[in-house]
Amino acid sequence: MAIGETLGPGDGVPTSIKDIFGTKGWPTLRGTTLIDEAGPWEWDAPCVARLRETGAVLLGKTATPEFAWKGVTDCSRFGATSNPWDASTHAGGSSGGSAAAVGVSMGPWSVGTDGGGSVRIPASFTGTVALKPTYGLIPMYPSSPFGTLAHAGPMTRTVTDTALLLDVISGTTLGTGPRCRRRTPRSCRASRAI
Repeated sequence: MAIGETLGPGDGVPTSIKDIFGTKGWPTLRGTTLIDEAGPWEWDAPCVARLRETGAVLLGKTATPEFAWKGVTDCSRFGATSNPWDASTHAGGSSGGSAAAVGVSMGPWSVGTDGGGSVRIPASFTGTVALKPTYGLIPMYPSSPFGTLAHAGPMTRTVTDTALLLDVISGTTLGTGPRCRRRTPRSCRASRAI
C-alpha cells in the first residue's frame, strides 16, 4: 500500500468490539471469570476481520454480561455498565458496553450482538443508533448459544454511520486496498463524504 492510500471506508475510524467476538491478540472473556485471560487468542471473528481489512482502528473490547445472557450489562468480572447520560442508571444489555462507548464518544462505531434486543435496547437507553440485521447477513463465528436468534449488529451515533458500519461488517464493502476484492458501493462512498 502506498502512503496516503486508504484501506477502505473504515480507515481510521475508532471502533470498539463487544467482548463476545474473537479478536486476535486480545482476550475474549465473554463477561465471565471462567475464561483464562492467557489465551491463546489466535483468530478474529468475521466482523472483526472485516473491520481490520477496511482500516478501522480497534480501541478495545466492551463489557457484556456473562456470555451475553441477559438484558442488563453487568458481569462478575467487570461490574455494571452505567448509562452515559445518568450514571445512576444502567445502559441496557447485553450490548450496553458498546452503547455506552459510543454514547460517551470513545469512538463512533461499535459492534454488538442481538438475540432479543441486545443492541436495540441499549441504543434506546443511550440515545444511540443500532440495528439487528437479517440473520446470516453478518457471519457469526463461533455460533451464539442463541442459535439463529443472535446476530452481530452495528452500533453508532447516526443512521448514516450505522448503514456504513453494516456495509463493512457484512462484507458488502471490503474497501479499496490491495487485499480487498470488491469495490465500495456508490451509496457507501456518498455516506462517507457526509
